[in-house]
Amino acid sequence: MQGLLVDLFDQSWASAAWNVLGPAMPMLAAIAVLAFAARIAWACGIISFAPIAIGAIGGYFAANLLVAGYGLALALLGAAAIGAWFGLVTAMLLGSLPAHAQSIATLAMAAAVAPLSRSLPALSGGSDGITIAAIIPTGGYLPALVSLAVLGAVVVAGAALDNSWFSIGARAMRRDPALAAGMGIQPRAIHTASFALSGLLSGMAGALLVLSSGVASPATFPISFGFLALAAVLVGGAFHWAGPVVGSLIFALPSALLGAGTHAIFDSANAIVVIVLLIFLPRGLLDPRDSLRRDAHERRHRRRLINLPPPAPDDSHRGGSTRDLQSRHASRLTAAIKRRSGGAP
Repeated sequence: MQGLLVDLFDQSWASAAWNVLGPAMPMLAAIAVLAFAARIAWACGIISFAPIAIGAIGGYFAANLLVAGYGLALALLGAAAIGAWFGLVTAMLLGSLPAHAQSIATLAMAAAVAPLSRSLPALSGGSDGITIAAIIPTGGYLPALVSLAVLGAVVVAGAALDNSWFSIGARAMRRDPALAAGMGIQPRAIHTASFALSGLLSGMAGALLVLSSGVASPATFPISFGFLALAAVLVGGAFHWAGPVVGSLIFALPSALLGAGTHAIFDSANAIVVIVLLIFLPRGLLDPRDSLRRDAHERRHRRRLINLPPPAPDDSHRGGSTRDLQSRHASRLTAAIKRRSGGAP
């Protein structure tokens, strides 16, 4: 398998592209999947920091499976399964709280990851963490291809989810939970499903972060990644399925390609980008509402062109009584009103 991958990337152009994008692919995919997880909770009106906390649990679980001798596929599935389980537990514990209280509670969860991991060395390796670089070398072909495959599957699933019953129920719940309940939608079921799906994606994102760094440690899951995932959703567009990917590329790609020494510079630049876009594009770069409004405007314009009435004859140069002149002026005024209103009387 390794020899086949080496032959595949033996071309000069492929090698150049790999040297630039290959080592950064697991980190980019992990941030994008975290952003998708945050967007699912956002769909219900909850700003959740749980993805980075559940991602840490999934990352440590995947690292333990890899060290125990299990394969990468089983490690990813195990991280997704335990992430979904913790998402369900989080939903049951926080489901009765208002949205702002749930946001604060998930922020506390994210802040508790590092102290808990240091205090449980038997499970997390303590401050040093669990190293998997000897099992799966970082920067190799396998982590990049696996990360790309996981990201592709998540993008396809996210696009399909936007047209599902869950998306319709989440939008109704976000706007008015009481009205949604009156329409037969169960807000608690939508809330539980959103946290379970978000936890599943978060667990896989945590495993991808471990593949990116080669170690599962407190430094692998900083709380700043939770803010970065939310910022990616904000900038890319929370109301479009491709928004998390676009936002992740904007935030994570430059610092991932240029090295760790530029993180401070890009953190400041990212903060400025978020502020500017929130002022001028509060719904993000990708906004389905803008495209729908543009399509509706074009349809109205075409209808106006088709139904445009002929201009009234201009015979003001002819003579006539005052009543005739008033009648001609009234007819021109009526024609103008019809043209401006699209043919309506």
